[in-house]
Amino acid sequence: MVVIADEMGAVTAIDARTGRELWQDDAGAEVFATAAIADGTVYVATTKPSLLALDVRTGKERWQRGVGGGSSPAVADGTVYLGGDDQALRALDAKTGDTRWSSPLGYAIESSATLAGDAVFVGSGPTLNAIDRRDGHTLWTQVTGGDVTSDLAIAGNRVIATSHDGYVYALAPPAVAGQSRSDSANGTKGVSLGASR
Repeated sequence: MVVIADEMGAVTAIDARTGRELWQDDAGAEVFATAAIADGTVYVATTKPSLLALDVRTGKERWQRGVGGGSSPAVADGTVYLGGDDQALRALDAKTGDTRWSSPLGYAIESSATLAGDAVFVGSGPTLNAIDRRDGHTLWTQVTGGDVTSDLAIAGNRVIATSHDGYVYALAPPAVAGQSRSDSANGTKGVSLGASR
């Protein structure tokens, strides 16, 4: 099954083999984010903002919360991670939608959460952030010269990100490459392993 959502707010499930429409639901607002599917549930973030949890078989709404924006949700181990227009990265219970933690990052979040190990990585304004998945505390932050709106990629122990300053950043946690530490504007430590234009 493939689930797509569009800027008209239509969420559509399609049979991946035949292309036949299985169901369609109205999200109630524009959707610019990619839907996530896990454990029989489809998670859709809208610009309202809202986060919808829909039954993957029927499209019936399971729950809805007033968080989100243009960032796509990521789901792992019964938790939905979502950045919001309200500048916070949240972890929500995948079954109930209840907030487990909320971490304010200072800027609207347009990039989508990327998960690796015990961390969730996300861009917020000009910052790249590594957040602990368990409790939402900041592991490290790296300030770039422009906004980070694209999704981040993980390659080995590196976080790869682009910024509107025209650079590509390859970052690693301080324990991996402690020799290139730099202090960010908020006093936390980040590591820039290389930037190229």
